[in-house]
Amino acid sequence: MAGGCGEYNSRKGDVFTEERVSNAWCFNGCCPNLKSRYYLGRKAKRMSLDIDDFLQPGKLPTVSLPALPPGHVSVSIRHSEASTQAASTIHEAGTSYVTPKSASVSTAAGTSSVTPKSDSAYTAAGTSSEAPKSASAYTAFESRFSLIERVMNALKDDRTNPIVICGMGGIGKTTLLKEFCKRAKGEGIFNEVAMADVGRNPEFKKIQGDIAEFLGLTLSGDNLSARACKLSERLDCGKRILVILDDVWETIDFEEVGIPPSRNCKILISFRNQDIYKEIETKMNFFVGLLQPHEAWSLFKEMAGSSIESPELRTIAEQILSECDRLPLAISAVGSALKGRGKQAWSDALRRLRRNSPQSVPEVLSKVYPILEFSYDCLGTKDAKSLFLFCCLYPEGSDIRVEDLVRHGVGLQLYEGITSMEEGRDHVGALIEELKNRSLLLDSNKKECVKMHDVLREVALHIAFLRFQQNDSSRNENRFFVRHGVKLDGWRSVEGTDAQQYTCSALITKETHGDVAELLLLSCRDDSIVPLEAALKGMEKLKVFEIKNANLLSTLPALKVLESLQTLCLEHCVLGDVSIIGELRTLMILSLRGSSINQLPVSFRNLANL
Repeated sequence: MAGGCGEYNSRKGDVFTEERVSNAWCFNGCCPNLKSRYYLGRKAKRMSLDIDDFLQPGKLPTVSLPALPPGHVSVSIRHSEASTQAASTIHEAGTSYVTPKSASVSTAAGTSSVTPKSDSAYTAAGTSSEAPKSASAYTAFESRFSLIERVMNALKDDRTNPIVICGMGGIGKTTLLKEFCKRAKGEGIFNEVAMADVGRNPEFKKIQGDIAEFLGLTLSGDNLSARACKLSERLDCGKRILVILDDVWETIDFEEVGIPPSRNCKILISFRNQDIYKEIETKMNFFVGLLQPHEAWSLFKEMAGSSIESPELRTIAEQILSECDRLPLAISAVGSALKGRGKQAWSDALRRLRRNSPQSVPEVLSKVYPILEFSYDCLGTKDAKSLFLFCCLYPEGSDIRVEDLVRHGVGLQLYEGITSMEEGRDHVGALIEELKNRSLLLDSNKKECVKMHDVLREVALHIAFLRFQQNDSSRNENRFFVRHGVKLDGWRSVEGTDAQQYTCSALITKETHGDVAELLLLSCRDDSIVPLEAALKGMEKLKVFEIKNANLLSTLPALKVLESLQTLCLEHCVLGDVSIIGELRTLMILSLRGSSINQLPVSFRNLANL
């Protein structure tokens, strides 16, 4: 714009000077000077034509930066000469940075000092020059910082592919992968970075879709081979691309997914042990161990507050930290739960953490179970506890839509005093913030979604089941448990339907006359025909029912048995005539997102609570 608007502004100043304008009148301003006015008029006309031409579509230059993809923060860094000599000093405890005062970052939250990017120092945008919080503090520890540097060097080396980050659950592998993602993009090592969560039961279609979304690629159809071929072509476009696969439990065929390792396509995965891809000679492993003792104390102090240094709490705090066994997930959860609590609460916490886990809890969770159960019990409200347990309803590693937590929770009357969707959204948003602050929920790479760590989810499932079995009404909590992919006792099987063609989750509550299913989530494949009459028999008390990717053209009338239904979600389904829905007079929430219907029926006028 400097050569456009600035030029016209200068020309205007030269033509319409005070002297020339005053000469446009004569006889002391009594009469107009026709010659001068004619001259100024011609100049103004020419300038207006030039400006009109300048403002034509396609000629106006960009005056702002394009919008960033979801999950990215706009950052502007102001440097002085001193800021080019970025110095980042990690103290023995690994939690403090020294940054030049001249560097600052403008974010929505305000301005804070950061270390400019260099080979020896790196911090996330928006990190304060004080001791970094949570994830930033974790990656700043000496043990993690040195690991990050070694992995970044491997990412730059064309001779290593894939790169495997190994370590036990809760050790911080996902946090490290996110740091690698930021650094790889920030340092320009790769043109593009894509991430996908694999999980214990990998679904290749979902993995392909997640990677494609990062790359701006649309994959249609259900043929995995065709999708893999299209994804592979996109990854072989000549750009350097990093594909990150988190939470891998078993060897997956890269070729089958469509992400074959190559010079331009580097693969970075997280795995729980080093016994994977032995046959690939270019593979390189990096093991993530427990925190060093001083690092564990520093993280605990970060989460629980500086009060743990006081003579009153120091000894108890050291004993509690010992129970956490230097595991970052456990330290963060317990520390945030005890922040601001008095000595009696700390002493009681130590007693509870030393209890043995219930016999039904798997050995792999035996150490962390009492720690995370304690963090759950420290949640201040019944609603926060309900939402935490409710999140384990969704499949492992899934991106949980916040809107689903609202719809399903309001339909179940899970949140006290909430009578509308607007109230529900505000309330759930506040609860999610509380759970994130307690390290019990995680941010998702997808907009308007959250995630639950797989270890936390396993613990939540056991807490829900064990509390469900207990007949203790004094506890300030809802009692329900979740079943995934199994036939519940007393439920009829879905006749004529291959069990492999759908996944099913249910939420069960306890009533005086027995266990009752109040929520059913059914996800089909390939628009399967679902015999609803058989599937819904004995489920008349359902409050929430969701079906995805199903053909319900001939079976939809079976919904009439759901006389207590509050929330109905028929998404990406083949529906046809939906007039039967108008007979569900208790319905408060209805979603037909992505579904095909003939027309909006007159019977919908019966849905007064919608």
